[in-house]
Amino acid sequence: VKDTISKPNANPILVALITFFLPLYIGHLMNGQPTKCVLSSLVSYLLVVCCCCCFGIPGIPIHLLSVFEAYKTAERLKNGEEIGKSEYSVPLFYKFCKIFDGKATCKEA
Repeated sequence: VKDTISKPNANPILVALITFFLPLYIGHLMNGQPTKCVLSSLVSYLLVVCCCCCFGIPGIPIHLLSVFEAYKTAERLKNGEEIGKSEYSVPLFYKFCKIFDGKATCKEA
C-alpha cells in the first residue's frame, strides 16, 4: 500500500465545503486520507463533548481548523505535491491530532 497521495485534480473549495457541512469530515477522505478523517472526527467530537460539559462552548475552533486543513491539503495536492497519508498541512491542527495519530507528520511544524 502506497503511503503517499498524489491528486492533481483535487478541488480545495469543494473539499472545504464538504468538510464544513458534513459531520464526519468527508473532505479528508476525498483527499485520500482516511485516518485523518477518523481522527479529525474523534478529536472534534471529544472536544465538543468536553467543552460542552465543562464550559458550554462547542468545539467550533477545531471544526474550523479541520476545514482549513482539508482545504490546504487539497490545495497542495492540486499543485502537484505528493503528501503522506498522515501528513497535516496546518501545524496547529497537527498538534491536536498527533496525540491520537502516532504516524502524523507536518512539514511546517
